[in-house]
Amino acid sequence: MLDLHHKKTLNLLRENSRRNFKDIADKLGITIFKAYKIRDKLEREIIERYMVLLDFREIGYETRVFMILKPKVNFLNDVGLFLENCSNVNNLHLIDDFCSYFLEAIFKDMKGFSGFLNDLSRFDFNKKEIMYVSEENKKEGFRL
Repeated sequence: MLDLHHKKTLNLLRENSRRNFKDIADKLGITIFKAYKIRDKLEREIIERYMVLLDFREIGYETRVFMILKPKVNFLNDVGLFLENCSNVNNLHLIDDFCSYFLEAIFKDMKGFSGFLNDLSRFDFNKKEIMYVSEENKKEGFRL
């Protein structure tokens, strides 16, 4: 179970994972050694990895989509392998008793997305739903 200092430390690291021990200690009113011990425990037990969050539009990727794909049963594994190996797929989740995929994919433009849809056309689906992201209002906002 996490105590209050562990939760506050996680919240601080979610705001900026490059915070140093002194900054964490100052914000929480604890010693640098205690901040080190807390962060060390979190890194061993809870934090999976540190990542860079990108502004995709700033690096030239204008098209961002979320999709729900429910492949026909005989295509479930093939679709999964395709999506896992596709470099445009940023996030991939199995949902609905592991029979549907929910994914986020990033493309430079609609032409790239069209090519992706063309690649998907070799599989049969019971459901294919596409949602285009026009604006991102909140990113990585969960707090303890």
